[in-house]
Amino acid sequence: MKKFTVAALALTTLLSGSAFAHEAGEFFMRAGPATVRPTEGAGGTLGHLNGFDVSNNTQLGLTFTYMATDNIGVELLAATPFRHKAG
Repeated sequence: MKKFTVAALALTTLLSGSAFAHEAGEFFMRAGPATVRPTEGAGGTLGHLNGFDVSNNTQLGLTFTYMATDNIGVELLAATPFRHKAG
């Protein structure tokens, strides 16, 4: 999985070209994967949970950004519903 992630990041870097400049007052939207990777580390509250596992999930994520200034943007993240198997 790590090799795939490194390859994907390298490819993304090569394809991105130069940085995009945004000006104050602009709105823009981006789409891509959104991943939730929960950890089952509840050792301090519930004691050691043997055999407890929670699955990861990746869904479509959308971000909507408003540029308040040339350097500062306000972003809203939305995603399709995540489902996890716990047990």
